Amino acid sequence: MNRKRFGLTAGLAVAGAVAVLVVTPFGGAAVRHVSALIAPTSKSAVADVNAFNNWGVNDCGSTCSRDGFKSVTHFDTGIYCLSGRTNPDASMLKVTADAEHSNAVPQAIMWDRSSPNCGPGVYEVYTYCPGLTPEAPAPKAPEGNLCDDVAFYAEAFRRA
Repeated sequence: MNRKRFGLTAGLAVAGAVAVLVVTPFGGAAVRHVSALIAPTSKSAVADVNAFNNWGVNDCGSTCSRDGFKSVTHFDTGIYCLSGRTNPDASMLKVTADAEHSNAVPQAIMWDRSSPNCGPGVYEVYTYCPGLTPEAPAPKAPEGNLCDDVAFYAEAFRRA
């Protein structure tokens, strides 16, 4: 009987804490703050970036669709530069593989906010394919080779 009473009391305590956070200014402010960080706004941008080896081959150029990104360029093998109405310093970029426009299954897709190759104010995205890495990868770099056979979706979310 004591276990049931303890479980009921713990459940009520958790439900009460959640209810208090939802209705108090602190809880409401936290919810508004998080949604402002990740919610799409008129300053956000999206693009379906084509694999470089497919540019002009599969009825798409550098992008198959886009809104908010002005241009996508190819810096070097597996390195893409995306520029548009969002600034990497004031936003986050979500990158996801696009199987429809890829020639290979990606090992990893990542972006570098510092943009050492593309320059300031530009998103720099790296695409990796499975394979042996001839030398030790740079810090934080995944295993695999940079490659031009991976297409990806890029979604830049800017704070409101």
